[in-house]
Amino acid sequence: MRSGEVLKRIQAHYVVSVAQAENDYVHQHEELLAEAQGEAYASLDETVEGEDGRSYHLVAEYRKLHKRRKAAGDVDRSRGIFQIELSDDPRPVRYRVGLLFQAKVRWRGRDAGLLDQSRRLNGNFRRAMVIDYSPDGYKAASTAHVIAADGDRKRMRNRVRTLSEMLAIEFVHGRMGIVNLYWDNDEERLHDPTEPGDSLSIEHVFSIRVRRFSSRFGASPDKSSNP
Repeated sequence: MRSGEVLKRIQAHYVVSVAQAENDYVHQHEELLAEAQGEAYASLDETVEGEDGRSYHLVAEYRKLHKRRKAAGDVDRSRGIFQIELSDDPRPVRYRVGLLFQAKVRWRGRDAGLLDQSRRLNGNFRRAMVIDYSPDGYKAASTAHVIAADGDRKRMRNRVRTLSEMLAIEFVHGRMGIVNLYWDNDEERLHDPTEPGDSLSIEHVFSIRVRRFSSRFGASPDKSSNP
């Protein structure tokens, strides 16, 4: 996906939706904070004209998955994924990229539980991040850095970014995220090319679907249907 206008619009949506969620912060469990963030997130539904002469229809969607049976020892309830998907109308999806996350509220000091959760997401720098929900703002860091710091927030130093920066800069520009890592709605499972046999469970799915049309003079997207 090379259209600068499309990428700018995705970046702007990440920034605005995170800012809205931060403004609406009420101290509660990370599960409910993730849901509140999802409500702010699912507000994008528009068409952007790209520099390549094509029209791009962008839709942001949030899904709270039904409770599922966890794998043994897997007790986390606030794990999810941010994902971007590109398709060419009327062809099927041609590109997907995903970034897993584990949420935490007011991370302070060493957190053995968060360390275990980060290890569960594995040490691949690009694959997953920890989100720290706080009234002072939403922060994020790669799970690889959390593992390296032994789960100690005080040892993270400059490894922590704002969640807006992590999504709008690191994720959008490909420095975070794994190609073909995504939640499959049809099969109701996480598709993970790095660990195909993993039974990792997630609860929250934040998607941006981009449907590309052959030209700006082509058929307009039907906003009543899912892209």
